[in-house]
Amino acid sequence: MRCITAPQQWLQNPCDVLVVAVSDQWRNSPLLLELDQSTGGVVTKLIDAGEISTKPNQLTTLYSVIGVA
Repeated sequence: MRCITAPQQWLQNPCDVLVVAVSDQWRNSPLLLELDQSTGGVVTKLIDAGEISTKPNQLTTLYSVIGVA
């Protein structure tokens, strides 16, 4: 597996997997806000519902999220 980082236009780059770290301060992260906006608010809904944890060493897998290349 080849891992790369794509800080610019990262949502438009096709990829097999996208790994995103989420902390308690996620609403202050421009990258997470961009991801949330592009997915129609899926990130906010899942965090608010407790489906995505902001605690360390937690993992949530999302399949086929609309809005992500």
